Amino acid sequence: MQNAGSLVVLGSINADHILNLQSFPTPGETVTGNHYQVAFGGKGANQA
Repeated sequence: MQNAGSLVVLGSINADHILNLQSFPTPGETVTGNHYQVAFGGKGANQA
């Protein structure tokens, strides 16, 4: 297989941190969540 050249991708790579809550906290309230997950994406990552 021959080397066809170089490729450069310019764009963002993001990591979304997602935590499920029972409800939105009120100002000053502390709540606990469940089912923590990280989702990767961004236009640059999706294109590459």
